[in-house]
Amino acid sequence: MPPRRWRSLRAEPERGGGTSLAWVIVMPAILLVIFTGVQAGLWFYGRVLALHAAQEAVLAGRVDPVSTARAQQRAQQFLDEAAGDWITAPTVDATTDGDTVRVTVTGRSLTIVPGLNLTFSQTAAGGVERPAP
Repeated sequence: MPPRRWRSLRAEPERGGGTSLAWVIVMPAILLVIFTGVQAGLWFYGRVLALHAAQEAVLAGRVDPVSTARAQQRAQQFLDEAAGDWITAPTVDATTDGDTVRVTVTGRSLTIVPGLNLTFSQTAAGGVERPAP
């Protein structure tokens, strides 16, 4: 018969407490990474929408006769239809020098962090289309 082993009189260390403590320390860092990634995605998506609005506006404004009012109207229409709440407080600025139409769309991205204010500005430009002589 094998000899019996005596249990140690010392108390065994409790298991599981270290794991809980590790999660308490690591979880905020994981959540910060997730929220930062989501916020970055919202900012980049807002920039893409602003750029598309500016490009649409240039296409509308550069046909003869050149019209910055038509360009601004097209950009605002695009923002209303496609951007929705993805861009907050958008502004459209259209200018022309006679040969080029330039449209700048500025706005703030949708945020998931209260008080965070991430702005962007996207510009598109195109030459004025004139009929051939």
